[in-house]
Amino acid sequence: MLVQPSVEDLDVLLHAADEGKLRITISATYPLEQGVQAHKDIESGRTRAKSFWRSPSNVSLRQI
Repeated sequence: MLVQPSVEDLDVLLHAADEGKLRITISATYPLEQGVQAHKDIESGRTRAKSFWRSPSNVSLRQI
């Protein structure tokens, strides 16, 4: 589903986050070297939550 964000919708989400009412469910985390599998799982449409990639602990975002 594609969504066009609006200022009003984003304000509602921001307010919910500020009040601690926003809950995010994480379905899986993947090490960076399993990026291909992560993409396959996300594109399958079977995930019901967010997926995250973990970067190695010795890599900072400034190095990428």
